[in-house]
Amino acid sequence: MKDTGIWECLDFFPVSTISKLGLDTSMISPSVKHVLKVSLDDTKRGYYTIGTYYHVKEKYVPDFGSVDNNSGLRYDYGKFYASKTFFDSHKNR
Repeated sequence: MKDTGIWECLDFFPVSTISKLGLDTSMISPSVKHVLKVSLDDTKRGYYTIGTYYHVKEKYVPDFGSVDNNSGLRYDYGKFYASKTFFDSHKNR
């Protein structure tokens, strides 16, 4: 596994597989996937994975790729390094 250095501004949050509406961060359901998002200090780029969080085992398993070795999905090309997600409860997104 390639060492990617320091992780910055980690985010871990649920997304619905059946709705476009946002979710409370504690939501666990068969219709929920989780996103692990991280900015890598060495590359100054951001990556994310989508996968399943097993809350009983406290284990996250990405569907594809890894943020550890830059094989996750890239979301940042240098303009928004170390961004943070947020939930807009007024618009439920």
